[in-house]
Amino acid sequence: IDRDHLERVGNVIVDAEPTPSVSDALRALAEAATRNGNHFWGQISHGGRQTPKAVNAQPKAASPVQLGLPGGQFGVPVAMTSADIDEVIAGFARCARVLKESGFTGVQVHAAHGYLLSSFLSPRANQRTDQWGGSLENRARLLLAVVAAVRSAVGVAFPVAVKLNSA
Repeated sequence: IDRDHLERVGNVIVDAEPTPSVSDALRALAEAATRNGNHFWGQISHGGRQTPKAVNAQPKAASPVQLGLPGGQFGVPVAMTSADIDEVIAGFARCARVLKESGFTGVQVHAAHGYLLSSFLSPRANQRTDQWGGSLENRARLLLAVVAAVRSAVGVAFPVAVKLNSA
């Protein structure tokens, strides 16, 4: 949902109202994938602190807690502001709507594997003391707001799933 916060270089990006050429490409992709009655869901995500340095050396995240993985491929994240959080919520909703309009048959909100929504859920990665951190209720607030915004953007009949960690 944000070209500055990809999981890796080469991800499909839907972070604005699509240009005609992007709309055409998304429609062609959905048309090819849904032939013969197949379903084709888009997995929508924001890399958060797991955005590679090659994409963004200072990604936005719940808190400035750097990933502890070896190799130094991730930068030191910057804690998101309230405005940043509002943009993320709107970005997930916009992306889901664009995918629906393009012919995708559902969306999966990626809230696992340490990406942004997952890191907000984690008491280790989310060190915030505002309404977005602390208690489980507060840490889950962003995910719930994203799901509500996505649902509002795509309507009640369009499938919406959430990918969560098993832990």
